[in-house]
Amino acid sequence: MGVIEDVRSALQDFVAPELHELRARIDALEEQQKQFRADVDKRFDHVDRRFDSVDKRFEKLEDKLSNMRDEILTEIRRTATIYDLTVRVAKLEAERRPAH
Repeated sequence: MGVIEDVRSALQDFVAPELHELRARIDALEEQQKQFRADVDKRFDHVDRRFDSVDKRFEKLEDKLSNMRDEILTEIRRTATIYDLTVRVAKLEAERRPAH
């Protein structure tokens, strides 16, 4: 055998099996990575759904608070109008009283 044959034989005997083993390990790592990504995506989807649920609850709460605010403002305006009318009536009654 010549030197080239010896080198080729050495490569096939020692390096090729190592390369095959490394390829198998890389394939296994890639598969683990795919599974990990799938698990992470699944968890994030679950978290996203929970946040969507919370967002909907907050939107409902905001709507309720907005409605309550509107009702309170209406009641304040009504109370202010009643107060103004009460003051005006009192003033008119004071002017109508006969001076004795």
